[in-house]
Amino acid sequence: MAIQTLTTPNGAVALLSQQDMQAANNALFVVNCQTPGTAIAYAQLTSYSATANGMFVIANTNAVGGANIYVKRLDLFQTAAVATGTAISFEANVETGVVTGTTAVITRTAVAVGGGTLNAVVQAFNAGAITIPAAVGTRKLVGQGWIPVGVNVVKDNYTMEFGSDAPAAGKTGLTAARATDTARCVGQMGSFVIPPGSTGWLNCWGLGTSTPSFEYNLVPVQIKPARAKESHMAVPNLVVGASGVPALRGSGTVGFTRPNNTTAYTAGDVVSDSAGTFTPALVFPVARFPGGGGYIVKAIISTNLKTFLSAMTLQLYRSRAVVISGDNVAEVRAFGNAMYEVGSIVFATMTSGAGSGSTEANAVWTGNLEFRCTDGDDCLYGVLIDNTGSTPAAFQQFQVKLEADVY
Repeated sequence: MAIQTLTTPNGAVALLSQQDMQAANNALFVVNCQTPGTAIAYAQLTSYSATANGMFVIANTNAVGGANIYVKRLDLFQTAAVATGTAISFEANVETGVVTGTTAVITRTAVAVGGGTLNAVVQAFNAGAITIPAAVGTRKLVGQGWIPVGVNVVKDNYTMEFGSDAPAAGKTGLTAARATDTARCVGQMGSFVIPPGSTGWLNCWGLGTSTPSFEYNLVPVQIKPARAKESHMAVPNLVVGASGVPALRGSGTVGFTRPNNTTAYTAGDVVSDSAGTFTPALVFPVARFPGGGGYIVKAIISTNLKTFLSAMTLQLYRSRAVVISGDNVAEVRAFGNAMYEVGSIVFATMTSGAGSGSTEANAVWTGNLEFRCTDGDDCLYGVLIDNTGSTPAAFQQFQVKLEADVY
């Protein structure tokens, strides 16, 4: 992230803080409890559990190759004190795939501090602890932390910093009962990073012998890794291209996660990451330079639901400015998009492995589809259409790999 400055009215220049820069880049978000001033009951938890102590669950619904979500800070304002307790324990977990918490849970909308949208489903505790379901992917514990609280009282504030370079200032309480002497107790953990298509959750326990209640402020940051030059689909592999002249052969994969529903598609429906009118979800950095061109010679479509055996079409455009139907809506091809159309890749019906452990369905296309990007752009933009009409899974993932000869 580039260093940004603020010029004051008297001409002085000041550096912006990291969070100010994140807000300025539409990357900073906050998640608060339902009503300020009204605390939410948590749970009486005195021992570790991997699945029964959930406090927050965040599913990163960005497409593969998209933005990571970093949990940066959690503030808990205690409004109902626990009877005893000397430390609060936290565990940060990450799992590939989408995990949905159950039982005492509420879905909260992350609010953008600057602008933008957090592409995630955020769940918070609600009159109890969240139950974490059985694993859907590779699950790992990525961090532990503790906040020493001593003899706690109403209106204590607990802060956990994640991935901070310096500790947050804290005020510890006294060892004796402190009816009015509130404390600001601070803990620190390593970076808590939730990659695209993965879920992270924070467990919390060690809260004494009665049920605490909290107001909360959770701060996630959404940052897409910088795209290196090598991430372009064109890699140095000289071949004789489809036009018969030397070209560079390269490949690359992009994807998305569809919405949280299982509504069956009808033949001709768009499959995407968003309902309503939208711009193409698949962005392929295919050209070597803005305005470049070539031939797409191979494409592979895959999904993580082996029973989704549809014949799919990938419609490609030279501009993301085209207006497309949203997920589960019949595809509409507007004449206004015609000048940006590249063509269609029509896949055969997807197939899956015969083994019971199969988790993927896919299909392969080969051919020669000529393209040229618009001036000032090195990408093609794609939308998927289900030509069969299959029943999807909530948060189902799709990936498309293109192989191209570029000049």
